[in-house]
Order: sequence, then C-alpha cells, then structure tokens
Amino acid sequence: MISNSWKEKNISEIIYALCKYYNLSKSDAGDLVSYVTGIPYKKLALFSHTKFTPISDFDDFIRKLEKGIPPAYITNRREFYGREFYVDESVLIPRIETEILVDTVLKYVKKENGLILDLGTGSGCILLTLLNELKHFKGLGVDKSYHALNVAKKNALKYDPDERSFFVCADMLDSDMFHKTRFDIIICNPPYVSETDKYEKSILFEPREALFAPDNGLFFYKKLLSKLNKLCKKDAIVFYEIGNTHKKDLELIYKNEKVEFIKDLAGRDRIMMWKN
Repeated sequence: MISNSWKEKNISEIIYALCKYYNLSKSDAGDLVSYVTGIPYKKLALFSHTKFTPISDFDDFIRKLEKGIPPAYITNRREFYGREFYVDESVLIPRIETEILVDTVLKYVKKENGLILDLGTGSGCILLTLLNELKHFKGLGVDKSYHALNVAKKNALKYDPDERSFFVCADMLDSDMFHKTRFDIIICNPPYVSETDKYEKSILFEPREALFAPDNGLFFYKKLLSKLNKLCKKDAIVFYEIGNTHKKDLELIYKNEKVEFIKDLAGRDRIMMWKN
C-alpha cells in the first residue's frame, strides 16, 4: 500500500505503485497523479523524478481506489480521441477500444454534411467527437437517463460551441419519436454485456442499465433491426459497437442485411456496419 509512504516518493514511483497495488493502467495512474498534482498529463515525464506533492487530498483518493472505484469517477474526467470529457457515475467510462468506432465512421462516411443519430449517447463523447471531426454535420444524442444527458450537455458546452448537437431524453427503441426525420449516420454503443459474461468487478460501479442486456447481450441489436428503415436515409450507414463473441450471432440475426464487421487493434471483431 502507498497511503502511508507517498510523501517520500517521486512522481514516477507513485505511478508505479498505483499500477502495482491497485491494478491501474499506466494511463489511469498517470491521469490520477496529473489530477492531484496539477501537472498536465502530457508533461508528467518531465517531472518523473520530482517529489510527489499533491494539491488535493491524495489519501482520500487512495481510500476510494481501495473500494474499487474507477479512477475516472474519482477525477471526473476521461480522455477520448484526444479530448478530455467530464464523466461521473451516471455514464459509462469511455474506453479506448471505442475510439475505433469513430475511426470507422470517419473512414466510411464520404458525405460533406448531414445528420448523425447517437443512440444511447451517455457522456456524449462519441457524438461530440464526430461533430468535431465532421464540421458540417449536426447530431442528436438520445439517452433514457436524464442524469446521463446532463453529463452530455456539460461536455457539449466545451466541445460544441456552434451548438450543432441536440439531446433528447427517450428510450433508444422508441423510433416513433423521430416522426419523419431520417439520418445519414447512426451510431450505437448499446448495452451488450451478458449476465453470464466474465467481467472486471470495477464495472459494477458503472450504470448497470448501460452495460447489461438480456438475450446473451443481443437484445438491442435484435430490437433495433426492425426500426432502422424508419430512421435511415436510403444511403445511410449504421455503426454498432459489438461484444467480442457476438459476430456469429449477429451474422444470423442480420443474415438478410448488408453488414460488415471491423476488427479492433487486438484483432477482435468490434464494429458492425449496416448499410441501407
């Protein structure tokens, strides 16, 4: 444990100890140290041998880590696609694996402008990232959690000064709420963890309704299939994030549809594209 001896350590030693004793990634440990010292994350290497001098209550943070609370909920921030987003316990913590969803959209979408629909927007990090990369698009984020939408709106104040994003509190399966609006791009990172899956205990601090789905994690993929034609323009593309083991099941569910699967950097099937 490091709570009793941190005053004797330098910054690199604290980062090492956080990784060793609390099973943090180096980036999470670095972000926590950046937060409590006020040193920008990207400059930590320049201060690696500097005495660790926190400006916040480091012992309190250690107590939270000992309870298993994820670092992003302690600092209320998480980097995604090079931007720092506000997060709290009402939204999922953005994962680096999800950045491939943004990469895939940017690779396959050739339009200069249009409408983006983000189903289950959470913190809004995916939608706001896309709007920063696709300068002439507008976007609608939908989430049934009022508290999650407050987080998304807070992030929009920082990353959407042109007010091209809009947010609605609603169930993502309620396609009737869109009336006759059709979208060019739909992105969806739905709940897809099955109750029988193995998962890290730390995710239990995240909102359960944003993680777990019935029917072996396939519930939302099945339900959304029947609604896509109501939501999409004729040349629209839908981008889903999927679970590691879902490809074969989704190939059967979408057997009469035009779909393509994209692997992540670890070689796992991570994205499913549906084309109208």
